[in-house]
Amino acid sequence: MPGAVLALICIVLAQAPQRDLVAAAPHTGAVSGRVVDADTTTPLRNARVAAVPDQGDGPDPVLTDADGRFRIAGLPPGRYLLVASKPGYVSLRYGARRALDPPQPIDVSGEIPPLDIRLPRGAALSGRLFDELGDPIPDVRVTAGVVMHTSGGARMTAVRSADTDDRGEYRIAGLPAGTYVVSARPGPSAPDGMVLGIDWMNAPSGAPTYERLYHPSTPALSQARQIRLSAGDDVSGVDLTFRQVQRPQLTVAVRDSTGAPATALIDLRSDEVVSGLSHQVRVDASGSASLAIDPGDWLLHASGPAGQALLPITIGEADAQLSVVLTRGTTISGRILYEGSRKPAALLLVTERSLFPPRFDLSESVRVAPDDTFTMTGVRDPRQLQVDGLPPGWRLKGVFLDGVDVMTMPPQPSAQMTDVKVVLTSAPSEVSGTVVGERGSAAANAQVLIYPKDASLLVNPERWARWTHADPHGAFVVRDLPAGSYLAVALTQVDGTRWTTREYLDALRPHAVAFTLADGERRMIAVALAAGQQP
Repeated sequence: MPGAVLALICIVLAQAPQRDLVAAAPHTGAVSGRVVDADTTTPLRNARVAAVPDQGDGPDPVLTDADGRFRIAGLPPGRYLLVASKPGYVSLRYGARRALDPPQPIDVSGEIPPLDIRLPRGAALSGRLFDELGDPIPDVRVTAGVVMHTSGGARMTAVRSADTDDRGEYRIAGLPAGTYVVSARPGPSAPDGMVLGIDWMNAPSGAPTYERLYHPSTPALSQARQIRLSAGDDVSGVDLTFRQVQRPQLTVAVRDSTGAPATALIDLRSDEVVSGLSHQVRVDASGSASLAIDPGDWLLHASGPAGQALLPITIGEADAQLSVVLTRGTTISGRILYEGSRKPAALLLVTERSLFPPRFDLSESVRVAPDDTFTMTGVRDPRQLQVDGLPPGWRLKGVFLDGVDVMTMPPQPSAQMTDVKVVLTSAPSEVSGTVVGERGSAAANAQVLIYPKDASLLVNPERWARWTHADPHGAFVVRDLPAGSYLAVALTQVDGTRWTTREYLDALRPHAVAFTLADGERRMIAVALAAGQQP
C-alpha cells in the first residue's frame, strides 16, 4: 500500500498471576473433561492439558488419569483456551480439528460442563540430505511447512523441524494431517526465533555456499512437491540433493535526499522459514560498501544521519549493485480518545509496524503521556495500522486524520502528521447466530467465515475478517468487528492456507449471507451450511 503511514496501538495491562488450582475459591470456575483418541475414542492417559487465559498467567498444566479425565479448578472468571498434548499425537487447542484451525475459546464463570478433546495421531516425514557427490550432509535443520496464500502471494509457514544426524538422515514427527512441503538449507541453524549474526558469515565473495531447496531439490517454492499426510502416516524417502553455488557480491550505494553520498549502517535479514541470517556493513563517507551475501530474499534496512530506508531485495548467483536513498520519514503526533465507560487503567504504547512479513518487522514504540498524547518520529513507508492487547471490553474504533479513518484510507506521506485521533470504545460489537444444515436443523461444529464485502480491506484481515467455530448446537459468536458491510458463510472445513485470499473468498460469495454492522451493534444472523461448496 504505497504511501501508507500507520501505527499499531499496543495496550499492555499489568495483571497479577493467579496460580492456585488446588481448590476452587469463591467466584472462580473450573473446567473438566476427557482427552481421547480422535479415531477410536480410547481415553488417553497422561495427556497434558493446559488452560491458557486471555490475560495474565495461567495455572500449571494437569495430566489426565487412567480414564483420560482432567479437571482444572480455581480459574478466575474470563476466557480461556484449552490445549492438550501427548507424545505420538498432535497437540491441539480445543475446538480445532487441524493445526491451522482457530480454537474455540471457553468462557469460564463457574463450573463448565465436561468437554471432550479429541487428539489425532501424529504423522511423520523422513529422508536424507546429500551433496552433489552423494555424501550425506549432517547437522542441517529440515522443515516441514504449509504453503500459505495471502494477498501478498504464496509463502511457506513452518510447522515442525528436525536436524539431520551424522548419516544425513532426519525424521519430523508429530505432524497434523495435511499437505506439506519440505525445505532445508545447509549451514548453521539458529534456535527457533533467533537470528544468526555476521560472525560466521565473513566468507568472501566467490566462496562456496548452498541455497535453500524444497523437495524434490528445487529452489522455487512454486515447484515444491506437495506431500499429503493422513493421521498416523509415516512417509520416508523425502530426500534433498544440494549443489554448491558461488557466494555473490552485493555493492550498495547510499545517498541522501539531495543525491549526495551518505554514511549509514546497513542491516540485511534473510527471509528464512526457520532460522534467520543477518549481515551488517558500515558505509563510510564515500557512500558505498560491498559485502559477500548468500543468494535468496533479504530485507535491507539502512539508517544514518540522513535518515532511513527499508526495502526487500532478491539476490541471485551473480554479483549485484543497489542504490539506496535515505529519508527522515514522517513525524506523527496525536491523542488517545475514549468513548463509553471510564478510561481503563492501562499502560498505552503506540507502535508503528511494517507491512513486511513478521520476520522483517522493525516496529518501534512510544509511550503515551499521562495527558494521552503521543509523538512518533521517523515513521517509514509502508505501514499498516493494527491493534493488539486491548483491555477486556475495549476495542479500537478507528484512527482519524482530518476526519478520515486512516486505517482504511491511509494518508500520503508528509513531513508532519499532527492531531491524529486514536479512538478507543467500550461499546460492545457482536455478531451471533446459528448455522443451519440442509434439513433446517442446527449444523453442529461447522466453521464460519465473516469477511468484508469490500475485498480491498483484506489487506488487513486481522481487523476485518474472522474464522470461528459453531458449537455443538450450531451457535457462533464473533466480537469486536468494526462497523461495515460483511459477508458470512458456513463450511464443514475452511482451507486454512487460503482463507484470507480474494480468490478463495470470492468463490464463496454465492453461498454467503450479506449483513451490515453498526458501531457497537449486536447483530443476529442465520447462515446456511454450504456443505461441499469449498472451491
